[in-house]
This record gives sequence, C-alpha cells and structure tokens, in this order.
Amino acid sequence: MQFCRSKFKAMRYAAVDASTSEIVVALSDIDETRSTDNVPIGNLLRAVSIKYVNQTIFKHPAMQLLVHESHSIFCRAQHNAKVLTLTVPDVLSYSLQYRSIIRSTLSMIPVSEFEIKESLATAELIWSLIEAIFIKTHDSSIVVDLMTWARLCLAHTPYVDEISNLLRSSKIKRLNKQHFWHQITYFVLSGMFNNAVTFLETYGNLCDDDAVQCLAKVLSEVKMDLLNDENTALDFISVQKKVRNMCTSGFFQSNTEAEKIAMIIAGDIPTIVSVSAQLDNWFELVPSYLLFVQPCATLSQLKDVVKECLKIFGISKCNGIDAVICELFSLDALRALHRISTSSTNWWFPAHLADLLQKADERITSAYGMDIRQHLIIEYGSSLFSEPGLWQVGFDYLREAGKEGLNHLELLIAEVPLDNETVATKICSLCDEVGFDQTRKDIARTMAYRLLRAERWGSALSWAIRSRDIETVSTVADQVISRCPSDQFSSITVVEHFTEVMLLSSSFVFLHRYYKFRKLLESNQKVKAAELLVELIISDLVPRKFDVILLSDLISLLSDEDEIIISKDGTEQLLEHLIQYEADGPFEHNFDAWKMRLRTVRYLLLQNLACTISSSAS
Repeated sequence: MQFCRSKFKAMRYAAVDASTSEIVVALSDIDETRSTDNVPIGNLLRAVSIKYVNQTIFKHPAMQLLVHESHSIFCRAQHNAKVLTLTVPDVLSYSLQYRSIIRSTLSMIPVSEFEIKESLATAELIWSLIEAIFIKTHDSSIVVDLMTWARLCLAHTPYVDEISNLLRSSKIKRLNKQHFWHQITYFVLSGMFNNAVTFLETYGNLCDDDAVQCLAKVLSEVKMDLLNDENTALDFISVQKKVRNMCTSGFFQSNTEAEKIAMIIAGDIPTIVSVSAQLDNWFELVPSYLLFVQPCATLSQLKDVVKECLKIFGISKCNGIDAVICELFSLDALRALHRISTSSTNWWFPAHLADLLQKADERITSAYGMDIRQHLIIEYGSSLFSEPGLWQVGFDYLREAGKEGLNHLELLIAEVPLDNETVATKICSLCDEVGFDQTRKDIARTMAYRLLRAERWGSALSWAIRSRDIETVSTVADQVISRCPSDQFSSITVVEHFTEVMLLSSSFVFLHRYYKFRKLLESNQKVKAAELLVELIISDLVPRKFDVILLSDLISLLSDEDEIIISKDGTEQLLEHLIQYEADGPFEHNFDAWKMRLRTVRYLLLQNLACTISSSAS
C-alpha cells in the first residue's frame, strides 16, 4: 500500500492498494491534532474500487494483433513524450491510430464472436467520445464535435440501400414511406444533412411534393460549421427561426412527416421527444438535442443536457456503458475510467485510455497526487505476462510505469519460462536495459547449468560468461574440462572469441589454452602443441585436479611419436616439475595410479632427453 499527501489540500491523503484483480484508492481528511510521530490519523472520505473482474485471455488472433499493434503506438508515444512536448495534434494522432486498430480488429472478428465484437465496438464508441470531449482543443464548438461523434459512431442507416434502389420513377410506388421517413429522421439526428437533402430532393421531384422540396431546400441551408465561430453562431439560430416561422405559417402542412423533420430542425422539444423512440440509447439523443435545442452550449452545460435526455428516456440510474458515457458528459474522466475498468473484460482499454488522457492533460488522470494511469498500465502489463508469447509486450508497458512498474517487472520477468536460448537471450538483453543485474545473472547461470547437463559445452560456457559471475564461470569451465571428451574440445569455438585478458577465472584461462592445444593437435602441428603443453604443465594456471589430464596428453605425445617434438630445455623443465608433483602428492587421484603415471612420464621424458642429446651430438 502506498500513501500520498495531496499537493492541493495540505491535510488530505490518498492511499492506494493494488492486486492482480483490483485497485482500491482511498481518500482521507487528516486531523493534525490526532496525528502523532508522523503517522496520519483522520477520517475516510471516500474509497473507490478501480477494478474487480476476471481478465479475458488474449487468445483470439485478432485480439493478439490488437495487442501488438497498439503496443507499437504506445512505445512511440512514450518515446516522443520524453524527447519533445506533445501537442494536441500529436495526442489526437495517437488516438486516431488506436481507433483505427480497433476498427481493423473488428473487421477480422466473425459475427459469431459476439462478445468480443460488442466489447470492441463499445470501446470505439467510448474512445471517440473521450476524444471529442477531453482531447480536442474545442477551438471548435463542442456541439459540432459531438455531432461528428454521432455521425461516425451513432448513425443509423438500416434503409439506405432499400431506399436508394427505389428512388426511381419506375419503382417509386414500391417505396415504403415509413422506412423513408425513418431514415430521414436518422440522417437529421446524426447530422448527415447532405444525405438527407439528396434523398428529399429526389423524392420531392419524383412525387411532385412541394413540402418535401421545400424541406430539402431548408435543410441544405443548415450549416453546423457556423457554430464554430461566435460571430456566425447566430446565423445558425437565424436559420432555425426561419424554419420555425415556416412551420407556423403552414409551409409543410401538406406533409406531416416533412413538417415533423422541420420541427426537429427548429428545435421543437416535443417533436424531438416524439422521435427519440426511434433511437436505441439515450446518449444517441444528446448530440442532436444540443444541436437543435442548445446549439451554443459549452462543455459545462453538457451535464444539464444529459439530465434532460435521461429524463426523456425515463432513466433514473445508469449502469454499464450508460454510466460511463454519463460520467464523460459530466467531465469526470476519473470516474469514467473507474466505470470502464469495472465493466471491461480486460485491462487493454482502460490502460491505453488513461495513458492517452495523461498525455493530453496530466490533471485528468491524477487526483490528490495519485496517478491512476500508472496503476492501470501496471495491471495491463502484468496481465500480459500470463499470456503465452506476450510477456515481451508486457515488459515494455511495465517499464513505463515508474519505480512501482519496475518492481512488478523484476518479479514477473524472473518467472518467464526459459523455453530456449533465444528467449533467455532476449530476457537478458532486456534486463541489461533496465538494470536488473541479479535477474540477468540468475537466468544466465540457469541456462549455463542446463546446457552443461545437456553436454552442450560451448553454449554452457557462453552462458557462464554472460552471467559475469566468476564462481559460475569457474564451475562450468571445470566441468567442461573434466567431462568433455578430448576429441570434442576443438569444437568449443566459443573460446576463440575471448582473449585471456577478458576471461574471468583461472579455470577458464586454462581452458582457453587447453583448447588451443587441442586445435594444434587436430591441425597436426604437434611441435607447437607440445610447446604449449609444456607451458601449461609448468605454469601456475593448471588447477591441480587437471594434472592427470595434462600428464595423459603428455604420455600420448611422447609415446606415439618417433621424432623429437619436445626440446631438451622443455624436457628438463618437465623433469624438474615432476619433482614438485611428487612432493605435493596426488590431488583427488588414486595414489598408486598417480605414482605409476609419474613413473611412466619420467621414463618417457628421460628417453626423449636422451634422444635430444644424441641428436645434438650427431
């Protein structure tokens, strides 16, 4: 649990507690007279549960595409936010990209996947509304912005194809007039005036209906853009007054449906209420109610209009999506995020929304010093670690969630299954990026020992080196030397990539030289191999446990060759070194076998010395 003192009210504190399924934020008033030893004591004002639902698993291919594509946008947004100051057009661009991904994902999901499809459609609806209210600058009218939202997300076109096909002189008699006027109503309520005018003009000409022709002309004069400028907003209202006067004068009496549309344009509330029954949801009425009843409304007046629309639909309490949209219209983004988190089937939607809102204005996602965006990002990133193949995406989200995100990340990254070397390599690389040295060391050590058991000597050594731990490197090097068959040493090519200066332990230095010795033998450079073997035996690098290996190689060289491959000086040095061997005694070797091996070596060395002396004398 974390506590945070408010920057805005001196003695108000917020506390947050998070689990894998819920975030609880509690707000308290602190009583200084009761607080002692810097321990705040006071009264709880309010506690809010940000989330308490099971998460949907991202198993659907389309949902995985959503995760990956939104991840790239998220990373780009975080990077740009660090190197430059994001402007409203920048944030709006990210928002449009996210919405484009949602639409693309929707197009890939079959109708049978109703739950996922409905969830994404709802997400786009809410997202576009947030964009209209919280992200746009509102240099334009909020009424126009909401009508744009209605036109994109709420427009009903159930009869368009049917009507388009029948608006011909040869088929006009088959036109269902009820469908026609329903569609005109939908067009007008959605702000699709051009579409309505096209249908009305064609219908009026075919039926020789003066009222419809007049309505088409009037509707063509309705320009929402006039509301974007205070100087021209009155022109829009003047058009409404003109239409109202025409209705009063009986211009549309010959066609009651045309008159009804004209009354809507004029802002007649009873008429708007009567056609609202054609809409599925109360919030579909809000934009058109604003446009025709309060065309000059401001953001602060949205709440009152929402109350009117809820009243028209007979709704006293909102739940689900209704509650979310109600909070958004009330300009309470934090409560909306709470509602979204509670009703959403996964953390993807609230996390990305919170990030976008924070980039639009940090005050939107913060309250009393608490950053809700950070907690939602942590929950989303953490949830991805439980999904096969998505842990790397989750990594990028958690490292963008401050110190707490890194704490979660360090715990989760250690639990990622090390299925293969590629995964382990990627994890180690990411650990280096965020400074998880111990985690990287543990993973490298695990891989080194695993590969050692599989007798993949080169890979085991490579991972031991990557651990940057001398003890691990020494242990693995010792195991390789003692267990690797001599004919396989030359295949441990990883040793070639290091110089002795770079090696971390004496065991590895010895292994490095011994590898060179085996390579020389393999390439039939026996004299050079013998010289290196002499250096190894008389040096202090050789761990005592490997003495027997080197002596065995020496016996093999001296026994198999008729020619002299060890010089007189080298032979004398080895004979002198044997004295040290005898003095020290065996190291974890059978004493009798060790003595026998030393006698064999001495005999062969004396024989070689005699040959070198004879050769030099002749």
